[in-house]
Amino acid sequence: MVMEKRKMSKSINQNESSCTGQRIKLRVLLSFFLLVIWMNQQIWIAASATFSCGQQAAVGGDGIISPHLSTSATHGEILLTPRKTRTLGQAIVANAYSKSYKVLEDVCFPSVAGLKECIMKLDRRTLSDIFSDQAAVKQSNSNGIDAPREIIKEEDVPWWFETLIRDIASGENHLFSSWNYQWIRSRPISLVHCNIPKVASTQWKKLACSLTGKKFGDGCKNVIPPDYLINREEHDIAQHRSVFLRDPLERFLSGFVNKCIETHYRDREKHCEPNIIFRSDFNEVKNLSDDRVDLVSKLAKRSKTFFEAYVDSFPLKWNLHFLPQGLFCDLGREVPRYNFVGSFSSDTDLYRFGQQYNITEAVNEIFHLNAKLATNSLQSKRKAPKMTQQYFSARTVRRLLEIYSIDYLRLGLPIPDWAEELLVEEEKELSSI
Repeated sequence: MVMEKRKMSKSINQNESSCTGQRIKLRVLLSFFLLVIWMNQQIWIAASATFSCGQQAAVGGDGIISPHLSTSATHGEILLTPRKTRTLGQAIVANAYSKSYKVLEDVCFPSVAGLKECIMKLDRRTLSDIFSDQAAVKQSNSNGIDAPREIIKEEDVPWWFETLIRDIASGENHLFSSWNYQWIRSRPISLVHCNIPKVASTQWKKLACSLTGKKFGDGCKNVIPPDYLINREEHDIAQHRSVFLRDPLERFLSGFVNKCIETHYRDREKHCEPNIIFRSDFNEVKNLSDDRVDLVSKLAKRSKTFFEAYVDSFPLKWNLHFLPQGLFCDLGREVPRYNFVGSFSSDTDLYRFGQQYNITEAVNEIFHLNAKLATNSLQSKRKAPKMTQQYFSARTVRRLLEIYSIDYLRLGLPIPDWAEELLVEEEKELSSI
């Protein structure tokens, strides 16, 4: 009897030991699963914060986008806006894009590796052939139902788009030059900055030089990244990419004033093209009379007339400073993958950029933010320059919205209120006649 009790006691102890061991294992497994769940939650929270940067411009993570931009892979807000509720400016942009830059999507974006190869492909074929090939293509609408796309005829393609393809393919405007990239050596992450003319390009060069310990212009004009950082896919992983964007209308006006208004720059730099029309100094050009020189001088004294003449004729010879931003660094396709997208009109975006990459002191000095910081006058969004009233009319707004429709659609840049107001005023005047 005693032996049986001992055996039962021993058996009970063994069972309790086994149960205790199982409990410990269960607790360990439960703790492990809880840890996994917690880690997944943290990853999800971090990912959510990253993607929410497009709306809130949060600081401290990748994928920071200025709140003044609606940059996205869905072409901004214009195409998402129902046709009936689009503003006049949005309607102009959407219509112009469908007859010009849309061909880049249809012909090149799905299959061709880079924009350069795409442009060369377009240049080797006539637009008539291209649009004939695309006429039968169907695309899915927002409801997921296949619907035939609008058929674009060759005569519908604007002439300025044809000259744009021609001039880029020729290579004369250096769109695909490595000069359009600046290597900004910050710590711990270096980044490649897409440097767009008339978007503070000189200041970005100064910043890149200063971070190498050199002064801009004193043996340092560009800090160009190694070629593999620009062209190889490994660059996307190894380096961060940044860009600052500017309203296309204000950028164009800035380029016009800088390159065309001042005779010294117009004749020395020769960027106010076509030079055969807009140069004042015709000493190197034969067979032109003094009367034609006087005409250009007279135009320069009449702001809106001169500006209108340039808007109408500049696509005859595309200059680097007036190419759409969406074509630089293949931004029209690549901008959603950039780590920092800032607005040129925002002091706070510049300050945020300096903080993000631990180069605040250099950024504040180059972009003159120290004085504004001292007076607490950093502007989240600077007002449009007063010169817009001096130079723009509803007609020139409409034409430039068409030409830069890729920037408003692919980069998600908002159309300025003052531009929409000019279009509305014109429509009221026409309806009252």
